[in-house]
Amino acid sequence: FPKKSASSSIMTALQQHQGSIFFTARNSSNQQEFWKVTKRGMLKKFGKNMKHVNSHAPTNFTKVNGTTYFQGNDATHGSELWKINSKFKVERVSDLNPNTGNSNPYLLTNVSGKLYFRANNGTNGHELWSLNSQGHPEQVADISSEPLGSQPVELYNLNGTLFFTAIDETHGRELMYVNESGSVELVRDINPGNYGSYPEYLTNLNGTLFFRAYDAHLGTQLWSYTPATP
Repeated sequence: FPKKSASSSIMTALQQHQGSIFFTARNSSNQQEFWKVTKRGMLKKFGKNMKHVNSHAPTNFTKVNGTTYFQGNDATHGSELWKINSKFKVERVSDLNPNTGNSNPYLLTNVSGKLYFRANNGTNGHELWSLNSQGHPEQVADISSEPLGSQPVELYNLNGTLFFTAIDETHGRELMYVNESGSVELVRDINPGNYGSYPEYLTNLNGTLFFRAYDAHLGTQLWSYTPATP
């Protein structure tokens, strides 16, 4: 095994990429390293340009068009978006929150070949981001002007459309989606006012989105939403 020590190597992030299995494991210097299993069943180290301290193991692995994206921290740029390309080269996508700041990209979600994620650029708080056609991060919308941002969660791909919940100053946390033009729209103000209905457990059944939500009159109930068909 990669770590030659009497203690455990603490293997994490077992993933499939380009027909191979890779994972991270802690070495004797308490760093997380990338390893892959070759076609001959041998272990080979890759991504030598990236060394994680154990408390910052890479997470949120998501495949998009043959590239594996993940949240990583090389102790120089903070927690940022990284990728593994088809040749198993590990590269940082951007330094979204410059220098040692942490953009903390997570909830990575593939929607018809487009990567969406939540991140904090250090200015707008936690907002919804995506990668454009050139592979560069773009903020989808500045949904909330509050310091913490709109804090999107529950990112969910429903038949090629991204649904999620987020907070704005007018509606609180409600269900939203990204329309065909790339703008964010509110699905419905389920619980009127700025408290929000806190939708969660988004689930697709035959093209209809089911979820749990709260309103002041009905309490917490099961709701559904069926997008209009063109």
